[in-house]
Amino acid sequence: MNRLSQAESENEVNIFKMGGMIEQEKLKTKLMEIQHEHLESSAKATGGAEARQSAAFMKVLERAGVPPADRVTMWETVRRCERVSKMAESDCQLYYSAKDIDLSLENSKASYDTRR
Repeated sequence: MNRLSQAESENEVNIFKMGGMIEQEKLKTKLMEIQHEHLESSAKATGGAEARQSAAFMKVLERAGVPPADRVTMWETVRRCERVSKMAESDCQLYYSAKDIDLSLENSKASYDTRR
């Protein structure tokens, strides 16, 4: 009788623990959903700001008479410079290949261009 009562108590404790674990997982899921919503709205705001910035840049270049292909190239160059600047301000190490930069090497006897 004693063992039966003890087994029932252990089962009740296990059921209570499992209920707590289920509730904890539900709360974790809800938290993850909220965090995802916040990340999504932040990304939309960042993307919207980027779109407005690029549109304004393109309009200025259009008014200046810059051809469309050159406008895109200029925007890509500005963005690349911004990325390099951010990386340079961080603790990371930057590695460039000759393909990544426009580099010309000269010596007194000959001139070598890496773009060949």
